[in-house]
Formats: sequence, structure tokens, C-alpha cells
Amino acid sequence: LKDNKKLMAIAGVLIVQAAVIRLGLVIDTRVVEVLSGATSLSPKYIIPATLGAILTAILFDLRISMAVSIFASLYMGLALGANFLMTLMTMTGGFIAGYVTKNIRYRFDFVKAVPPIFAIYAVMIFIFTLVNGEAAFSGLLQNWGIASVNCCAAVFLSMILTMVFEGLFDVTSNMTLIELADMNHPILKRLSIEAAGTYNH
Repeated sequence: LKDNKKLMAIAGVLIVQAAVIRLGLVIDTRVVEVLSGATSLSPKYIIPATLGAILTAILFDLRISMAVSIFASLYMGLALGANFLMTLMTMTGGFIAGYVTKNIRYRFDFVKAVPPIFAIYAVMIFIFTLVNGEAAFSGLLQNWGIASVNCCAAVFLSMILTMVFEGLFDVTSNMTLIELADMNHPILKRLSIEAAGTYNH
């Protein structure tokens, strides 16, 4: 039963990741239509495709996180018309995201995951800009800006969805275990007062 719930949780992460990518691509299409080539801004960089990698790294392990990253990158690349560069960027970003979040112990540590994820995105966007022959520095800054929003969104959504998946699928992350073991936790404080013997045992 526990393995079934784990599989269901992983399937849930894949569905959420696919839905986020699909929604992002719909928004991307609308934005491109509005801008109609007036800028070198690439709205697709705002899609939080590392969400699934972060979730599975926290809830399970790095191996599953990497598998989810591969799924997300292939889905993203195919949805963009076999875009190899976006596949590469999404996969690399996912691997880095999973690696830097796999040992998160406290919820505020999520914030620490943003800089390394953004760093890899920034480097790859710079390379893609050169490959595509886009020399406009302003366009590069704009794309870095939306990539930073991407990273923050992925981390923020992961923070929320971690609690949702823990509740739905009875999965316990290291964060939750540490929070429950915190001597300042209200439940443990109450236990130490009302049932000191049990608390000491």
C-alpha cells in the first residue's frame, strides 16, 4: 500500500509538472502574439519546469528527481516543436534543482535553492542568445529577469505542494520529520507539561 501511494505521488508530480508546462506554453503563445516580434523577450523562460524535480528531490530522492527532470525536459522540448536547446536547458536546470534541494531540512532553506538554479539558467540563456545570434543586451536582461521569476515560482510552488503531497499521499519529507522533532514544537511543549513522564521516555 505504501509503495502504491509512492507511485501515485510520483504520478501526481508528473501530472502537475505537465499541467504547469502546458499552461505556461499557452501563456507563452499569447504573449508572443501580443509582442509580435517587437522584442527579443522569450516568455517560455518563465515556465517553472524544475517544479517536479524539486518536489521529488524533497519527497523522495535524487534518482527519482532526475527521472522527473528528464520527463519534464522531453515534454517541454517536444511541446516546443522538438526544441533541443530548451530540452537541454530544462534537463540541466532540473538536475541542478534536484541536487540543491535534496538535502533541504527547513522550509526557509527553499530560498537558498533560487541562486544556483538561476545561475545555470542565466548561463544557458546567455549561450542560447549567442547561438541564435541575438546580440541585444536588453533582450538578454529581460530573459534573465523572467528566468529569475521562473526560479522563484518553482521554489515557491514546491514549498506549497510539498505539504499538499505529504497530506494526500502520506509521504513524510525530512523537513517534516525535523519539524516534528523540534523541542520547541507546540505539541512537544504541551507533552512535556501535561505528560512529563511520557515526554522523558
